[in-house]
Amino acid sequence: MDDKTCSQPVEAKAEGVVVVTWALDDPKDPFNWPRRKKYLNVLIPIYICLLTAANSTSTGIMSIWGPSRFHTTPLGFQLSVTAYLLPFACGSVLTAPLSELLGRKRIYQVATVLSALLFIPQALTTSLPVLLSMRAVQGAAASAGNALVGGSIADLFRARDRALPTNLFVLANLVGQGIAGLLGWVGGAGIAWCYGVQGIALALGAAGCFALSETRRDVLLSRRAEQLTRSTGVIHVTPDQSDQNESLKHKIRISCTRPIQFMFTEPIVAALSLWIGFNCLVASIALGLGVAPVLIYVYGPQLRARSKITSHLTNGAF
Repeated sequence: MDDKTCSQPVEAKAEGVVVVTWALDDPKDPFNWPRRKKYLNVLIPIYICLLTAANSTSTGIMSIWGPSRFHTTPLGFQLSVTAYLLPFACGSVLTAPLSELLGRKRIYQVATVLSALLFIPQALTTSLPVLLSMRAVQGAAASAGNALVGGSIADLFRARDRALPTNLFVLANLVGQGIAGLLGWVGGAGIAWCYGVQGIALALGAAGCFALSETRRDVLLSRRAEQLTRSTGVIHVTPDQSDQNESLKHKIRISCTRPIQFMFTEPIVAALSLWIGFNCLVASIALGLGVAPVLIYVYGPQLRARSKITSHLTNGAF
């Protein structure tokens, strides 16, 4: 079935202009893709999310070797966590709107390749300022994974079918924070290997991004409308053409203001936010005052204890 028969002009908007939308059984609509193709386009980004979460907690293990390598104090080396997480938290303000304009696939590819490449200078440098700057750029790039996976799930699955992929997404974020403890197995070969192993793992994810298909439905429909316009000479537009024409600045403003608006106007969002914050507080107290002292007493203050402490995050995920 070609594009002309798949896209059904449903309304004449004006003389010489037609609106195109998806047919219910259109095979090119992501909702109608085969199940295998849907999960391919979800599991690769979820794998990237798992590695992103591991990267955010791996500094705890590497702090055994980091201060001597970078000629700084333990606190100075721990700044690499802050340098990574602050841009990570703010980067989605840009990457999410860009995905609405350019599509998910391009953002996944560029961001993941950049994030993987930035492990190279981290593995090679012995300069703390270079490390912190690379971590900051990497955090901004890595934010694309977490910011877009929920959107990819919504692109591919109708509301009644989203439970399993959403649970896998959440599980990957929790498990990823714990598997950073496995870096203790390669840390004996040098801290460069801790960064190198993560870089190799993420490079596999970056390669997988080139097997992804575009999933953003309005971007796909917009491209189809442009193709039909070129092939027929008749102007075709999409029902959401005005949204597609919105500026990046406008989309960024919405990304910044809408979460705050939901926080104070949607009771469910506010309740869930408070509950998550409470759980994080309880987990921090339990880990800091309960689990950590026991493991340090049993295994000593070095690598084995830190690996065990980090791995308990994975146990908690299940």
